[in-house]
Amino acid sequence: MKEEMTSLTVYGYNHRDSELAFVVKGGGSDVISANSESGGSCCLALPLQWRPGIVVEVELSLDMKQWRKQVLEVPKYESEDATSINVHFLRDGDIKVFVTKYALGHPSYPLQGKEAELVPGKTPGARWWRDPPPAGLKEDE
Repeated sequence: MKEEMTSLTVYGYNHRDSELAFVVKGGGSDVISANSESGGSCCLALPLQWRPGIVVEVELSLDMKQWRKQVLEVPKYESEDATSINVHFLRDGDIKVFVTKYALGHPSYPLQGKEAELVPGKTPGARWWRDPPPAGLKEDE
């Protein structure tokens, strides 16, 4: 039986202090400024149901001349959360990927704490995700 696939938008998060370019084989690519995120690019097909052994191939360049390829295992995800694949280029040189419906900084996002900071010392995401909104302000404002 053939597994059901889903199409995911590819986002990149550059936690480093210099610009980088990346490509997800079979999916999106972008150039990301230092300490920022890319726009979404289309699209990477992955199984709708997670199973062990799902991998993605990511290529990274810091100078657009030399490229480093890394094959990453995709951590477990729920089918209802499979809307995007987020690639994080961390300060220590590590690369992590997550399939999620949440944005960076959301309390349910799989990357938390100092590791999630795009700008050192600045917690990402909407403030009201962490604190209740001030009186009279709606959560979607």
